[in-house]
Amino acid sequence: MIHTTKTVLCILALSLSTLAVAQTTLSLSAGLAASWQTTRLSGQRHTTHPTFAPAANVSVDIPLSAQWSIQPALGFIQKGGDFPLDYTGPGSGGQTLRINELEVAVRARYRKTGEHIHTYLALGPYAGFLLSKKITINGQTTDDYSPYRAAEFGLSLSPGIEMPVKSALLFIEARYLLGITQVNDDADSPVLVKNRLHSAGLSAGFRFPVGGK
Repeated sequence: MIHTTKTVLCILALSLSTLAVAQTTLSLSAGLAASWQTTRLSGQRHTTHPTFAPAANVSVDIPLSAQWSIQPALGFIQKGGDFPLDYTGPGSGGQTLRINELEVAVRARYRKTGEHIHTYLALGPYAGFLLSKKITINGQTTDDYSPYRAAEFGLSLSPGIEMPVKSALLFIEARYLLGITQVNDDADSPVLVKNRLHSAGLSAGFRFPVGGK
């Protein structure tokens, strides 16, 4: 947890140090995310049903040119999956796993301006740091102490649109997160667990100018 805190603080300090260098924007957004978990065992792939939970994000957009920018981001997201009663993969059917993560991402963003509406596409890596893990069985929710790594890594893809609203920008975006690392921390387990998250519905927020030109 100490290393996680230091990493987050360093990223925030680096982002804030750029505010006086160029015209930047601060983004605040919230939305709904659907997540599911996949496992592989003996060459077979198993997928849980999705779970739905709110997500929140704050980011700083640092322009590199008229179209390109770098976007460090910090957010809260809930991952996991719903194991149906007829689930045939590793684990038990009839339970729901919810994994709360602090997400740090750095994305490259390409923006195409229009007369009234602008479009953009952001792509880059993310790191998800474990905050807590809960499991629900028969309506009872408890802490889950099964082996799980403190961090998982993947790729983030975010297409969206934005439009001016007075001095700010209103934006709506979809987001897809693809986990690419093994997250279970049991060296003796043959199960390779990966988290994959897809934004269900739309995330919305505002961008505010915070730097000088």
